[in-house]
Order: sequence, then structure tokens, then C-alpha cells
Amino acid sequence: MTDTQLSDAIVELKQSVAKLEEKIEGALKRMDEQKRLTEVVYDLSSSFKLLNERIEHFTTCQGSMRQEIDELRMKPAKRWDGVVEKIILALVTAGVGFLIAQVLGN
Repeated sequence: MTDTQLSDAIVELKQSVAKLEEKIEGALKRMDEQKRLTEVVYDLSSSFKLLNERIEHFTTCQGSMRQEIDELRMKPAKRWDGVVEKIILALVTAGVGFLIAQVLGN
């Protein structure tokens, strides 16, 4: 090989090395971007997990609150039922007392 041929070969090799370095640099940038995207997806997944836990807690609390509200709603009805029962008992007792007084009075 002559000096000119060696020089041409060296130039070609340098160009090939430069192209390869450029491709490697591009690949490294894409890898960094993939790493960043993976971290974002992981953070998003963690956020969804936390959100799901909070929704489950909220649903549980809402269920217990609904039960407590239903119980509170039933208390006045139970009281009213007790009052009505006592009024009916008083009327029946008065009626029976009146009948007994009529039978004994004659």
C-alpha cells in the first residue's frame, strides 16, 4: 500500500468511527429518554395506586356513614311508633275500664 492509499483508508476509518460515535450518541439519548419515560410511568402507577387506596377508604367511610344516617332516620320512627302504641294502649284500657264500670255499675 502506498502512502496515499493508507491516508485514504485512515480517512475512511475516521469517517466510519465518527458515524458510529454519532449513532452511539443517538442510541444513548434514546436510552435516556426511555429511562425518563419509565420513571414517569412508575410515578404515574404509584399515583394511581394511592388514588385507588383513597377511593376505597372513601367508599368504606361512605358506606358506614350511610348506615349511621339510616339508623338516625329510624330513631324518630321508632319513637313515633312507641307513642302511637301507648295512645292505643291507653284508649283500649279506658274502653275496657268503661265497659267494666258499665257492667259492675248495673
